[in-house]
Amino acid sequence: MERLEEMVQLRRQFDDDETMPLRPGVALALHVVTRATALGAAAGLLGGLVRGIAKSSLTAVASTAAFGTLGGSLVGAGMLSSKVLTKPDSFDADGVRDRALRLANNPAQTRFDDRSRLVVPGLAATAAVTPLRVSLPTRLLFGIGLGFEVCFVLMVMEMREQKAKLGEQQLRTME
Repeated sequence: MERLEEMVQLRRQFDDDETMPLRPGVALALHVVTRATALGAAAGLLGGLVRGIAKSSLTAVASTAAFGTLGGSLVGAGMLSSKVLTKPDSFDADGVRDRALRLANNPAQTRFDDRSRLVVPGLAATAAVTPLRVSLPTRLLFGIGLGFEVCFVLMVMEMREQKAKLGEQQLRTME
C-alpha cells in the first residue's frame, strides 16, 4: 500500500512539472536515436577523413561520413528497439517520464537540442547544394553528420569552460 501511495505522489509530481515534455516516450526515443546518430556521424567523419586523406578525395570524405551518419541512426533505432524487446519492464511509464524530465531539465542537453535544430538542417541544406560528385542523399547525410559534429564540439567546449570556471571558484574558496 505504501508503494502505491509513493507511485501516486511521484505521478502527481510529474504532472505538475512545467518542463515535462508533452510526450515523454517520444522525447526519450528521439534522444537515443539523436545521440547514436551523432556518434555514428563522428565515426563516419573520422573514417571519411582518413579515407579521404588516403585517396586525396573530398568525395571519399563525404560518402564515408554519410555512411557513418546513416549507420549511427540505424544503430540508435536498433538500440532502442532491442531495449524495448528485451527489457519491456524497464520502459514503465514512470521510468520513461522520469528520464524525459531529467533530460528536459539538463541545460547542456537542451542547448545541444536547440542548436541541433538550427545547425543540422542548415548544414544539410548547404551540403545539398555543394558541387560534390556524390548523390543528393549522400550530400544531405554528410551535412546532417557535420551538423551534429558542430553541435557536439560546441557542447564539449562549453563543458570545458564550465569546468575551468568551477576550478577557479574552488581555488578562490580555498584561499
